[in-house]
Amino acid sequence: MLDEEYQSLRKAITRGENISKEFPIEQELLCWKGRVYAAKATRTKILKSEHDSKIAGHFGRDRTMEVISWNFYWPTLEHDVREYCSNCNTCQMTKAPQHAKHGLLHPLKLRCKPWIHISTDFITGLSLLANATNILVVVDRFTKMAHFIHIDEQDSPMVAKAY
Repeated sequence: MLDEEYQSLRKAITRGENISKEFPIEQELLCWKGRVYAAKATRTKILKSEHDSKIAGHFGRDRTMEVISWNFYWPTLEHDVREYCSNCNTCQMTKAPQHAKHGLLHPLKLRCKPWIHISTDFITGLSLLANATNILVVVDRFTKMAHFIHIDEQDSPMVAKAY
């Protein structure tokens, strides 16, 4: 049940190695600076209980880190909390946007003469209509006048010729 890292620390402490000052055993639990050293098998359960708690209500990354570090310790605590919070579906759905507000929309400048600026588009997938299945749509942005040109294929030479 316990991972190799946890077991090797326990064995080193029971043998009386120097590490025992940093990791005392209190009430059968391995501790570090007064906090319980969490084995790998229990870390996900700790993260879930502290972050997903109905009472707590999905704290952010920093608050979850603080709450866990009151009672528990493991070497990759900060990385694990960061990863767990970034993968939490509830947090992702309810997270407020952090970017700057969007600016105002600026309309495109209109030219003062017709047919200076145009837009083109295709209408495709039509049934055979005058021997053409595609229509090239050319619209003048100033007058909004449109031309509909029947074409057989959407390849460059055909479109250039129709244009």
